[in-house]
Amino acid sequence: MLLMDEPLSNLDAKLREEMRTEIRRIQKEMNITSVYVTHDQIEAMTLSDRIVVMNQGIIEQIGTPVEMYRFPNNRFVANFIGRANFVTGIVQEQKDGKLTVKVLDEVLTLKNIKREFAEKEEVTLVVRPEMTRVKKTNELFKGVIRRAVYLGDVIEYDVEVNGQLITGLESDPYIMELFAEGEQVTVGFAEGCIQVLPKEKTNA
Repeated sequence: MLLMDEPLSNLDAKLREEMRTEIRRIQKEMNITSVYVTHDQIEAMTLSDRIVVMNQGIIEQIGTPVEMYRFPNNRFVANFIGRANFVTGIVQEQKDGKLTVKVLDEVLTLKNIKREFAEKEEVTLVVRPEMTRVKKTNELFKGVIRRAVYLGDVIEYDVEVNGQLITGLESDPYIMELFAEGEQVTVGFAEGCIQVLPKEKTNA
């Protein structure tokens, strides 16, 4: 067994990327069982067949990279593996595999929700930035651009919707112009990708 404890932490970003690829190649070529300790989510996702997320010595979740990212057990895992918007909602109804939730003063109907929730229960929606659409018109929520950053491969927006900042990513390579700060826009979610978690209690 090979144990690695944050071996790439002192390298620059480009070299880290190259070394991640090389380590993964060597792992597969030599069929080495490895335990890799890291706080870097990209390293965890790219180097692992299975990930263990721990919080203060307690295992929060074990799973494949896809399971950890798409189906987090709780808010800690969702926040640690990737980025997420955490949006509070109130359950209106759960019936026939569909969950109806009031969120940001609008109503969403979500499918394929495996957890069971009670009517009027407060829940947290996990909405990844890449699952968030920012368009001039035709989306469900109305908002105002508070930040717009061009990153080359994506445009990143922070949009204020009903008092909450929602981060969205635009990856269409044909879009060259950014929405301006202060501009009125609409925001939509990829409803089929949203995960719903029970509202977690916070310590007083």
